[in-house]
Amino acid sequence: GCPALHTLNLYNCEGVTDVTALAGCASLHTLDLSHNEGLRDVSALAGCPALHTLKLSYCEGVTDVSALAGCASLHTLDLSHNKGLRGVSGRAGLVCTHPDLQGRHGVAPKSLWRSW
Repeated sequence: GCPALHTLNLYNCEGVTDVTALAGCASLHTLDLSHNEGLRDVSALAGCPALHTLKLSYCEGVTDVSALAGCASLHTLDLSHNKGLRGVSGRAGLVCTHPDLQGRHGVAPKSLWRSW
């Protein structure tokens, strides 16, 4: 991994389909994966203990973020414009930015804001 990596911006990188290489990035604080439609699985990010801010807007291939519930440092999660998102479970203290998920099947918007 990259033990000193703090911030990574992979916004709109067409080839990003796998983030398992980031699992060992112990200092990763901010990660922007927005607009990567080929991305499907973000469960490897659960191995980033310092992850504080994660942007997954317009990552419509991501349908499950339940593995991120174990990310104790995760404070801000942008899930906007992800129509296929299902099964978000709760954790206290998480702030979901752009909470436009009301009406999505299997997603409770209030739990995204206050009780990840």
